Amino acid sequence: MENDKSVTMLDMEEELLEDASGTRKGAIEEELRRLLADVKRHMDSGLPPGEFSMYNAFKEAVEAGLSTVDRAWRGMHGSR
Repeated sequence: MENDKSVTMLDMEEELLEDASGTRKGAIEEELRRLLADVKRHMDSGLPPGEFSMYNAFKEAVEAGLSTVDRAWRGMHGSR
């Protein structure tokens, strides 16, 4: 994932808080989905066991990020 801007968790929380329409939430989720697809594609190409474990942990972290962004936004703006 290439990103020109470094974003801290507090920055992201602020962005989500100001994002009542869900536009920024959707953009963050799309970026995470692209990253997840790249990681899965790399894993599917065949990796040594040590690398596979590392990529699997990273994949799980990205999946957790997707869930966290959704839950945080819903907590701030209610279920939509």
